[in-house]
Amino acid sequence: MNTTGWLKGLRVTADGTGIVSHAGVALIRALADNVGLTGGLSRALASDRLLVHDRGRVMADLACAIAVRAGRLGAHGVAHAG
Repeated sequence: MNTTGWLKGLRVTADGTGIVSHAGVALIRALADNVGLTGGLSRALASDRLLVHDRGRVMADLACAIAVRAGRLGAHGVAHAG
């Protein structure tokens, strides 16, 4: 697998240091990217208008937020691939 961007250098450990309750959201996002869900959503939701955000990535981020039970979406920094 050829990884780039935010996923490059990501590693999962079970040593108990530097952990947060929502750390698994990165793995959910990586799965969406690796199986082509994010790209498929981007193509399906493409627009001729100039958009600031890729709609497929926004939908993948929203799904991750829901997966970690985001009570208020504005309060959570969901993983964003650049």
